[in-house]
Amino acid sequence: MRKEFLVYQNKVYSNFVNYINSYILLSEDPAMLDEGYIPYSSYVSDAGEGIYGKLISYSEVSQRYVVYDRVLYKDHEFQIAGQKRGDDDYTAPDSYVRLLVFDKEFLIENNLANDAVLMDDKYGQTMYASGKIPISEVTILRRRKNLPVDRRKKK
Repeated sequence: MRKEFLVYQNKVYSNFVNYINSYILLSEDPAMLDEGYIPYSSYVSDAGEGIYGKLISYSEVSQRYVVYDRVLYKDHEFQIAGQKRGDDDYTAPDSYVRLLVFDKEFLIENNLANDAVLMDDKYGQTMYASGKIPISEVTILRRRKNLPVDRRKKK
C-alpha cells in the first residue's frame, strides 16, 4: 500500500488531487454539495458525472503525509514490487508479496528467481520483482512520512 493523506479542518482525506497551488478534495457523495463541493467538471472538463470537488488552498491544510508498506525478509528491508490483487491488508489465506530487488544473486540464493520478473534495466541498474513469497514468511512494516503541504517545496 502507498497512500497520501491531507488533514483539513481536523479531518483526514485521501481522495484529492493537486490543482494550481492548491488541492481539490473529491467525493462521489452528492450530499457533499451542502459542504461546499461543486461538480468536479467545473475544474476539469473531462471529469465525468457524479464527482464533486472542493478547492482548498495550501494554507488551509494542516498536514500532508504518505503511508506506505515495506517488507522485512531475512533481516533485509525491501520495497514491495507486487502483492495479491485487492489484498492491501494482507489477510487473504493465499496472500503474498514480491520484493523489489537489485541483486540477482540474492534472488538465486533465496530461491526467489524462478518466477522473478525483470522490472527495469537502466543507467547500469537492473531491478527485479522477486518470485512470490507467502505472507507468512515476511514481516510487513507500515511507515508514515510527513510531506510538505505546499507541493512546490521540497521540505
